[in-house]
Amino acid sequence: MTFRTAEPPLKDVLESISKGDIQLPEFQRSWVWDDPHISSLIASVSLSYPIGSVMFLEAGGVPFKPRLFTGVEIKPAPTPKSLVLDGQQRLTSMFLAFRSGKPVPTQTMKKEPIERVYFLDMTKCIDKSIDREEAVISVPPNLKVTSDFGRKVELDLSTPEGQFELRYFPVSLLFNTQGSTTWRKGFQTFHRFEQDAVSFLMEFEETVLMAFQLYKVPAIELMSDTTPASVCQVFEKVNTGGVTLTVFELMTAIFAATGDFNLRADW
Repeated sequence: MTFRTAEPPLKDVLESISKGDIQLPEFQRSWVWDDPHISSLIASVSLSYPIGSVMFLEAGGVPFKPRLFTGVEIKPAPTPKSLVLDGQQRLTSMFLAFRSGKPVPTQTMKKEPIERVYFLDMTKCIDKSIDREEAVISVPPNLKVTSDFGRKVELDLSTPEGQFELRYFPVSLLFNTQGSTTWRKGFQTFHRFEQDAVSFLMEFEETVLMAFQLYKVPAIELMSDTTPASVCQVFEKVNTGGVTLTVFELMTAIFAATGDFNLRADW
């Protein structure tokens, strides 16, 4: 078994996922991360903190059936260049929040299904005395946080003007050059190009947004000459550190590498 290491920029990894160049083996479990986990992940990346390495398998060797990441809609699906063996939860979370352009289908800590859109409280982000996780805000798809059974609006980010006034940046624009440029111009215009507002925006861009643009993902890629047995052993070892695998899932991984069938579907 041979492998190589690299540190591709996060923006390049997400771009490859969006194009279908990076996919998942069909046997991988579904994406399961909850809202607090996603918020914490966003906070870590914004501070350039390590979030762990990911592991890829070069396509063309072990005949795993591939599938696109949740949120990627390409028909017909292209032939992948790499498959993700470890890191699905983190990569899916970031793709959905940063690149999909749609509300993230996640869940509460009690496993209740919800949809969320993420924002960065710019003021809290540049205040070093505030925990960065407090600066990551998740809101429902209508971009409003309410109380009293919906009768009282606590936070309204449903319009760009509301975002400009309250100084909340949409996470979905982090890697959207055109969208972020338009938002930036709108922010400056809304604040009438006042020096304080312009300086505030520049500080946010330099200390927070730039961290996302420069973020690199430590990666290990197993080469296509890796045997099915080796892949299954690696898969078992790297995945048992996260959500515990069931015997069925391990059997799925083993049998999926030996033939062109889907054990989940056949079960």
